[in-house]
Amino acid sequence: MKMVPSLFLALVLLSSPSQVLCASLTVTIVPPYKTLALSRALYRTDHRPAKGAAIDVGLLELIAGPADSGPDTGAPGAVLELQSFALYALSRGRGLSESGQRAIVEFRELLRNMKAAGHVVAVSDMRIGIEGETKICASFASPELAGKAWMQMQRSLAGADLVQLKPEKC
Repeated sequence: MKMVPSLFLALVLLSSPSQVLCASLTVTIVPPYKTLALSRALYRTDHRPAKGAAIDVGLLELIAGPADSGPDTGAPGAVLELQSFALYALSRGRGLSESGQRAIVEFRELLRNMKAAGHVVAVSDMRIGIEGETKICASFASPELAGKAWMQMQRSLAGADLVQLKPEKC
């Protein structure tokens, strides 16, 4: 972290005023990172000097994980805002994998239990392909319940093949 001020100063000296503003916002918004696994630059300049310097926030977030990253970092803000999310189980042309089938069964069971307790407002369950591909979308009674269900499914889906949770309105 001691290099951040000198890196920022170098960017300031090489950048235009609008890029400096963007960089200062980036430095204050992006949480601290453990390490940056930066490799070769994605854009080659053929050994010519670059015409400007900019920070690609998305690239930095993609390459470097947050310091508190782990399997239980919390539900995304979109899930809490929408109070709903969907599970997609897809195939590679040979039907659903065992982990995909298990994920569908576990999600349906979770939703059945939460619906019995009055925590689930609506559920849509549909096949989206000819080989058993499935989309199950659920709306929850509160953001806390949506976050709790998201986290439970996130833990149970660890390592599942072609199964994805996606925040979306049902």
